[in-house]
Amino acid sequence: MSSGIGTNKTLRVSVIATIVLVVMVVLLLVLVLAPSIFWGTAQMFGAESDTSMDIVSFSTSDGLKIISDAGPNNLEGREPWLGAVAWTEAVQAGQEYANQFPETQPSVRILTELNTEQIWQYMIHISGALGVSCQYCHDLSNFAAYTYPQKAAALSMLILNSNINKEYISQIPEWKGNYVQCATCHYGSPKAMPAVSAENEAHLRQNPAIGELNQTWVDTPAIDPDRSYVLQHPTTGVMLNMTNWMQGNWGTSGTVPQPEEPASFVIDRQHFGVFNENYYAMPGCYTCHRGNLIPPGAINQVDLDTFGENSITVLPMAIRGITTP
Repeated sequence: MSSGIGTNKTLRVSVIATIVLVVMVVLLLVLVLAPSIFWGTAQMFGAESDTSMDIVSFSTSDGLKIISDAGPNNLEGREPWLGAVAWTEAVQAGQEYANQFPETQPSVRILTELNTEQIWQYMIHISGALGVSCQYCHDLSNFAAYTYPQKAAALSMLILNSNINKEYISQIPEWKGNYVQCATCHYGSPKAMPAVSAENEAHLRQNPAIGELNQTWVDTPAIDPDRSYVLQHPTTGVMLNMTNWMQGNWGTSGTVPQPEEPASFVIDRQHFGVFNENYYAMPGCYTCHRGNLIPPGAINQVDLDTFGENSITVLPMAIRGITTP
């Protein structure tokens, strides 16, 4: 009798255990399959995915359209660098120069890996990135001359671009092949690029506010004034070090300073710094990222590979930081 009761209890326990196991398996299957079933059903019935967060990359053609669609800018002592006429004249002069001097010229400082025709092709990409025709930097009657300060600034920017890719971008953990190019910062504007977004214009704390944070006994890592938390992050630490390095050396970067002191250090979403009593508009994280994890103006090695041998006219090896400028 007792043996029968024991057998029944064992059977009931076994049944219960089986039921529990079946329920757990069903729940696990639901958790795994539910998302794919949902999205599969949504696509089956024509539901469209939300593409509002898709990144729209900036291309050279966007910047060239800015140039050709603009009206001519008339400046005393300078040729216009905006307008369809200015762009046509620049293209003709550049092509004539490349035909006349096909070999790399002694005046070339950084793009020594390229011949004149290749440099000319790369210059077109730079024009598109900055939204200005060749006259912005060059004297069309003498391309090799440093007639205007913008040409010296452009040379310094190319060296800076190379250093950024070599010393910082390519050092990001699990780097995915993205490079900084001129368009990554400029997006069709030669200057006055925003350092902060429109939603965060007043992001800079004044000294009294910073003083409130200098309380080491208060646990506020998110607003730690010495940024130690962010600096310790493997990716954002590299990016912040890069930004700090640029801002700390911006006065020697070759950029052209502001002609006079700005009324405020945050004007039109720009951040100014003072070097040797000159005022410079400095870059910030937003300058490149524009609210995206990967800047829309960046270029990836996969994109460069599509150009084959011509990829060096899109982003030369020296600018990628692969060869020494």
